[in-house]
Amino acid sequence: MSRLPEIANRALRLVPAPLWWVLAALVLAMVSTGLSEELWLHTPAAVPVARMVAKVCLVALPVLGAWWLWRIAGSIAHRGWRWLAYAVVVVSTAMATLLALLGCLAWVWWQ
Repeated sequence: MSRLPEIANRALRLVPAPLWWVLAALVLAMVSTGLSEELWLHTPAAVPVARMVAKVCLVALPVLGAWWLWRIAGSIAHRGWRWLAYAVVVVSTAMATLLALLGCLAWVWWQ
């Protein structure tokens, strides 16, 4: 338990830059959608654009999260724990890919 801050620090340093960009875009799109009356009073097309940006971010998020897990698994020093982490990441990557595909299908279906 005493190594938890060190592990969290290592994990945060391994976050890919595109993941930070997607998270920031998602937060800004959600704020823009939520505060549309105050921010975009005279721009009616801003809300659909913000919703589209949020949808794109939600589709990209699982894939970038899987990339982050691969980077974390590769940084583990002990060989046995690293292989266990790789096994978990393979399952997580398959689930993230499935989630991204379902997100794309839902996006196309409800357009």
